[in-house]
Amino acid sequence: MLPDVCAVIPTHSGAECIEATIRTLVVQTIAVDVYVVSDNNTDETVEIVTKLQTEFPNLFLMESVDNRAKKAGALNQGLLGDWELLKRYDFIWIQDDDTVVALDIIQRGIEKMNQYPELGVVISRAGVRPMEKEAGLWRHWHCLLQCLQEIEYAGFDAERVGTWGNIKVAHGMAALFRAETMEEVVKYRKRRWNTEDQVYDETNITEDYELTLCIKSLPRFNRVGLSMKMLALTDVPVGFGQLFRQRVRWLMGGNQSLIKYGFSRVTIKEVFQRPIFYIFTLVQIYIFALMMQFVAGGGSLSWGGLMVALVAISMILALYKLRYVHKLKFGHVALTVLYLPRLLYDLTLMGQQVWADVSYLMALVFKRELRW
Repeated sequence: MLPDVCAVIPTHSGAECIEATIRTLVVQTIAVDVYVVSDNNTDETVEIVTKLQTEFPNLFLMESVDNRAKKAGALNQGLLGDWELLKRYDFIWIQDDDTVVALDIIQRGIEKMNQYPELGVVISRAGVRPMEKEAGLWRHWHCLLQCLQEIEYAGFDAERVGTWGNIKVAHGMAALFRAETMEEVVKYRKRRWNTEDQVYDETNITEDYELTLCIKSLPRFNRVGLSMKMLALTDVPVGFGQLFRQRVRWLMGGNQSLIKYGFSRVTIKEVFQRPIFYIFTLVQIYIFALMMQFVAGGGSLSWGGLMVALVAISMILALYKLRYVHKLKFGHVALTVLYLPRLLYDLTLMGQQVWADVSYLMALVFKRELRW
């Protein structure tokens, strides 16, 4: 018998992408019931979903009620509210409303679950949706920023392949959970924090990372896996301000989660990586300063064997990660080989981490509430 599977899509004003998202789920290679949780929508999202319901009988729509916990609250209402999806299905597929997936993605996920019974969740590889063609002077900047993020997302997949079974984040864009895993999460939260009926922590601003730490803390189904046969493509910010706000939220939510779980077997790696990150940041800044000095004509690139070796290793690793780019193009290779654009982007990401760390510390000191 085929397992009972449902897909849950929380959406807040996602009219721009929601139809494409739904259409890749309602026609999966195995039977899937698709539930859209409309959360405080202010656009035509509900109208679009309602129209699609006449075409697809396995598509359902629910409205969140008095939800102030953003995506986490919407998901909890869908999974644990009146519809009780968690009790009715064997597997739960969670997907963002700006993501499209391969038509066999859920079947591939279940195959991976059956192959590795210890897995509590299996995630897809993370690709970037092609940007719609646009006119104007900014289109080149937007293309550059998207291309750099495509390289970055390929690096995420390379890291996931290298840490299979203990992946850092079960990303929220496209992930398959055992229903039993989510039930264990609810019980674990009640035992440890006396939290009633929450799969997702409604106080955390990066709910997928916090849930990952919770799953890793469980006595069973505590492994986080990846299937490279599962492909999902998501929208990414093509404006610097949007990108900055997105990443700072991710990083501050990560800090929030680490403080919540403390120093434990599931956080020890993250805790020790933080000082290494700051050391690596200083090295990158030093390399950038030497390059700028050379370009200005006031220095030499003969930095010694160690520095040359560091740059060479960085280049080799970056070229290797390109194998995970979805639809590799000349621009990806050019940006990697030129080195400087990628270095500038990496320095920007490092600056976002520093900003998030300082902002989170200030929030703790002045007891400010973290916002989505």
